[in-house]
Amino acid sequence: MRFQRAALVAAAVAFTGFTGAQADAALHPGDKIDVTVYNHPELSGPHTLDASGNVALPIVGTISALNVEPNDLAERLKVRLAPYVRQVAVDVQLDAQSASVFVAGGPNGVLRYQPGMTLTSVVDQLQSRNPAPAVDEADATSVSAHDVVNGPLDLINGPIDFHKVTIQRENRVLGPYDLLALRAKGEAGPTLVPDDTIQLVDKPVMVSVQGDVEKPGTAYLSNNEPLMQAIVQVGGTASTSSQAAITLERGGQSQVISMGNPLFSQPAQNGDRILVPRAPRVDVLGNVVKPGETMLRGNTTLVSAIYYAGGPAQYANLKSVEVMHNGERKVYNLARIQSGHTGDNPDLVDGDVVMVPQGSKFQWSDVWSALGSLGLFGVRL
Repeated sequence: MRFQRAALVAAAVAFTGFTGAQADAALHPGDKIDVTVYNHPELSGPHTLDASGNVALPIVGTISALNVEPNDLAERLKVRLAPYVRQVAVDVQLDAQSASVFVAGGPNGVLRYQPGMTLTSVVDQLQSRNPAPAVDEADATSVSAHDVVNGPLDLINGPIDFHKVTIQRENRVLGPYDLLALRAKGEAGPTLVPDDTIQLVDKPVMVSVQGDVEKPGTAYLSNNEPLMQAIVQVGGTASTSSQAAITLERGGQSQVISMGNPLFSQPAQNGDRILVPRAPRVDVLGNVVKPGETMLRGNTTLVSAIYYAGGPAQYANLKSVEVMHNGERKVYNLARIQSGHTGDNPDLVDGDVVMVPQGSKFQWSDVWSALGSLGLFGVRL
């Protein structure tokens, strides 16, 4: 029975000394312990401290055992169990202290220590999809470091700030180390020893980037990195995206900005949300250089649509340009825009049809040059 076995273990420690893990040794990540709750086998059993020095038990939940001696941990468990168990008695024995290297913060993980391990070699294991085996602390079978840390790390675009990696060794903190700089120089970084804990910290700024980008998702930035870097991290905007109607949500307020807005060169703020819409497609037909479907990646006005279509052809009649919108036909005189009639340059939406009719020959180039001088063309072809 567990009670008898625990009593024999205690007697052996008292009379013969404990030649393996010391009974009064402070606990640390990776240690294996045996918990006995007398008369309650369902609450008893072996456990392993995780990378943060915590242990999870039935009813008790997760409790910190970092740098706590087994007897003190037993007292903590006794207090936690007192409301649920009558006359509770708890015994904790240290079964083994493993030779491991621990990763705290970020993905967390426990790796089997191997002589010659360095800071960069351990992170290489975590980054690789086929790393060296690590220790499964639950049943001592070997699994991959990829499994332990729930996936490979992205050293550049992931959530971890690899410019600020530290090593906890006994009661000292080594570093911080710039892992990216070490790798760039081909340096291995400090050599690790058993029980070292590699401490990772997250980048402080998270930006959601959605819409017409290559890989919608969350971008992770360091302090003072520009907002544009968030779009770079998700692979950039798609070839079909709008460059002039990007929505930025910040601090509960929303605004529509273009890709050239100064905000994109300023530091991002944690919680920023970027929505890049798909550029409207309109049909520009008739007397233009490139009739057909036209994508309005920049300015979405009628003048810009004709500009994106290569401009008006020789006999284009810019005084009677037709726009079909939701089945309704309207005629616009682009020549009047020179006089401040902005109503003759409406915004277009996806699915609109523009018809530039043929008229008597006139100097449309003069009108077109005048419109260009007013800055009415799109920002990009």
